[in-house]
Amino acid sequence: MRNQLFWILPIAAFALLFVMRGPTMFSFFNSASAQTSATAALNQATFQELMQQGAILVDVRTAGEFAGGHMRNAVSIPVDVINGATAQLGATDRPVILYCRSGNRSGQAARILRSLGYTRVHDIQVARSW
Repeated sequence: MRNQLFWILPIAAFALLFVMRGPTMFSFFNSASAQTSATAALNQATFQELMQQGAILVDVRTAGEFAGGHMRNAVSIPVDVINGATAQLGATDRPVILYCRSGNRSGQAARILRSLGYTRVHDIQVARSW
């Protein structure tokens, strides 16, 4: 009887938490990527609309990677110098669309820009997917 309680109580506690909080109870495992992926939900139509509104498309890879190929109309501002590129980016309410090779550096750049007060930052992460 005691061995059964040893297994039943943790399972019951887990089930109760799951019922109370639902699947979001697991969101703490990837909360950093949840913020990034929320901004990455940008479809092609929204992308085009933002570009027509004067968005700046920023490739945050190195200058060498940029020279090897980049998205049309993109500007190169490597993530390690994005703090000092506010003049090139323009007003803090201008849409900024970021991308890189894997999504890591664009996520870093998005966090930096938000900390600088940019309010319309969109991280599309990987350029290949566009």
